[in-house]
Amino acid sequence: MARTQEVQHSISAKEQPQVVQIDRDLYFGPIHPNNIGQLRRLNETILPIEYEEKFYNGIVKAPQDLVKLAHYKDLTVGSICCRLETKEDGEMMYIMTLGVLPKYRGMGIGTKLVEYITECAKTVYHCKGVRLHVWVTNTKAMDFYKKLGFTVGEVAKGYYKNVSPPDAHIVEKLFVE
Repeated sequence: MARTQEVQHSISAKEQPQVVQIDRDLYFGPIHPNNIGQLRRLNETILPIEYEEKFYNGIVKAPQDLVKLAHYKDLTVGSICCRLETKEDGEMMYIMTLGVLPKYRGMGIGTKLVEYITECAKTVYHCKGVRLHVWVTNTKAMDFYKKLGFTVGEVAKGYYKNVSPPDAHIVEKLFVE
């Protein structure tokens, strides 16, 4: 619990932390032009969707609290990349990508990445919630998000290109006002 409080403290200071120390072995670091290749390799290894150069160019320009690499014992093992979406009824934090290398799954790294961005969405950006799309065949991801309090909503038909089926579930966690 103390680790979460440390993250909350650093975020609530309205700073854009470059490095967020989670525990002795785990920290979240910035994504910048010098390490964007690490994110690209992670995504190619973990995710079924290929991202274009435009995606990576946007990541290096994004606010540093919205895009993080997860480092475990100084090895890059995961990442989270988000953006803000303005809707009629308020802002939402949108998770574009989240992934942890298979060898490091089950260690709480993905959970900590989502907890970090959820707290950032609440306290820094005052969002009404967090949202993402999950490929309809990715039941492990849907179970993961459900355990974190997200709900699986409607299906966005034809959301993905170059994968079959191309549909995605809209998954979100709304904050209580």
